[in-house]
Amino acid sequence: MAFTLLLLNEPPRPDTPTSPKPPPKPDPKPTPAPLPPGDTDTDDETALARMLTSETSQQQAWPVIGWMALQTAKQHNQTVYQRLTAGQGYGPRVHNGVSRYASTAKPPTTTARQVARLLLAGELQPAAVIRALGHSAWVEELPDARKQYTEATAATVLRVQGKPANFGGLWARIRGTRWYLANPKAPVLTWQPGAARAALAHVPVIDPLDPATS
Repeated sequence: MAFTLLLLNEPPRPDTPTSPKPPPKPDPKPTPAPLPPGDTDTDDETALARMLTSETSQQQAWPVIGWMALQTAKQHNQTVYQRLTAGQGYGPRVHNGVSRYASTAKPPTTTARQVARLLLAGELQPAAVIRALGHSAWVEELPDARKQYTEATAATVLRVQGKPANFGGLWARIRGTRWYLANPKAPVLTWQPGAARAALAHVPVIDPLDPATS
């Protein structure tokens, strides 16, 4: 008897469905650069730069008076903005009857911002002889109505050593300027009536920065 061999094959299985591949992730967007501070922002750089621009156009004085502003802000545990403006916003030194640390009336220049940034980073400092005395008050001799420097204008500077200012003794003038520094650690400079100009001429002249070292 003949047998026929029957091969029983299972029916083909359908392809196993696969999940669709997710679309490729887009490239991450770069983090946008922070906007530069505006002229009326209250950050330390803006406040300090406004003070520099407002107080004097003589840039050789900026490292000195800027450093002084930072020292007094630290001593009072305040931000630069708080120390300069007494919390009343930018403007002239005397505002609403309050005599504040300095004027911040003018918007900052690009150069003033650069100087402020270096001072805040500790990359720019005044001369060591200035830093050694700590915070000094600073006052500028201003000309009279005829644009002249006289006995009266010299006496005005000398009087900051006494009441009501009590800035301390005048101990230095910043070279190339008429900005004087006064400190309680320095002896008071005395003068006789009619000799204010001569007395002021005896104030030592100092460089605002130490010589560059190679």
